[in-house]
Amino acid sequence: MPAKKPTKAGWGEQLPGDILRITALADPNKSVQYLNAETLQQWSHRSAYFNGGRLLIEVLADPAIPTKPDETISIVIDSVSVNNQVGRATTIYLPPPNSLCTPKDERKPSRDARQGRLYPASCTAFTVNDGKNGCQVTAGHCFADGTDPTEQVLQADVPLSTTLLYGDRLFAIHRHPPADKQWAIDPSSVQFGYVTPSDEEYEKGDLSKGEDWAVLGTFRNPNHGQTFREFNKGQQYSLAQLDKNGRLDAKVLKKSTKIALTGYGTSPLAGEDKVIKSMDLTQQTVVATLFDSPDANHLRHRADSHGGQSGSPIILVGTDTVIGIHTNGGCDPSNAQSSNWGSTVAMAGLRKALSIPLGVCAAA
Repeated sequence: MPAKKPTKAGWGEQLPGDILRITALADPNKSVQYLNAETLQQWSHRSAYFNGGRLLIEVLADPAIPTKPDETISIVIDSVSVNNQVGRATTIYLPPPNSLCTPKDERKPSRDARQGRLYPASCTAFTVNDGKNGCQVTAGHCFADGTDPTEQVLQADVPLSTTLLYGDRLFAIHRHPPADKQWAIDPSSVQFGYVTPSDEEYEKGDLSKGEDWAVLGTFRNPNHGQTFREFNKGQQYSLAQLDKNGRLDAKVLKKSTKIALTGYGTSPLAGEDKVIKSMDLTQQTVVATLFDSPDANHLRHRADSHGGQSGSPIILVGTDTVIGIHTNGGCDPSNAQSSNWGSTVAMAGLRKALSIPLGVCAAA
């Protein structure tokens, strides 16, 4: 990152604000593209096409824009588009941004019957005391973007994954529990809210308009006729009580509050370690602390998590009380001021859905 960048507004390296500079190192012409926040949006968050297989991607920080001492300017690349053998573009999706808060990943294997794995959506759902059938809660984005509930299965007691060494890479082969421990989702029971903050709101830390929650129920297992909760001997969580203004108790949301996060996350630090890789998309838990609660509907935390843990309950340690739903990453092990975040159980849409259940969740 250059120590100094021109501050005069213009084009190329003189675009206003922080700049992304992409250089094609394998192209004899050394093609270069400059993008800032405005032009990146004009390009639909994509770059130009480049020749060759090597790119240098740099962030040119504008010295006129103040940053905090513990802040690091960064970018996230979620996919790369390359030409295939017949000249057509193929998109390679990259792993999601890191959401581990500690360098070594402190999650440990667990076996809590109140959580299940939503598959193939690769999310976590947990059973709540809804007063009726003990239906489940998860993150809203697990059902957004056209996800078909009829194709999803809720699984309990998920076994360890097997591993496969292909070339120099170790892959996890996800395994499934017996059919007795799998439940079909009732599509008529699914209610969800998924509203993302605008880019401007997100940059300001204003998440208040965002929603990310879902309620679902399962049909009875055809092998034994039990619901997910019945099969797991009635085990369930209680949602934290709200005050008269529909908010969580401020004492609960203190930075020192101990929480647990339990869900079915991937194992990004496995490398060639077969033991760690075998825990990929299996149940893991970790104890950490809350970071803060920027508004009544959201909280931020420092619990290690990774893809697959969306929908995990954020639990008050030592209780069966859930105060939130894990939804997003954002932690950086090198930045103590970074955090993951989620929806609080005070979110009005979630409470309304639970009070007016549908499908099997409404059955007497």
